[in-house]
Amino acid sequence: MDALGASMRESSPEFYPAQQQMGIRATLWQDELTRDARPTLLILMGTVALVLLLACANVASLTLTRIVRCERELTCRVGQHSRAVLCPMQQE
Repeated sequence: MDALGASMRESSPEFYPAQQQMGIRATLWQDELTRDARPTLLILMGTVALVLLLACANVASLTLTRIVRCERELTCRVGQHSRAVLCPMQQE
């Protein structure tokens, strides 16, 4: 980068005076675009992850509740020696 800066100073001294100590710095374009918004984007990403975690916990809770309800119903039907034990299970 220093060599590039020196060649630019030599080719166009009116734009790159030696007294101003100008240099060249290479940065990623993505970093330049998101530099000011980075904290906001990180907070947004954390919020989305938290909402996704809550949704997964909710689905797991509903599934577990349904399984427990079906297990109780199946236990009652088997205890009563019902012939239609598997009919509700087959419908689901």
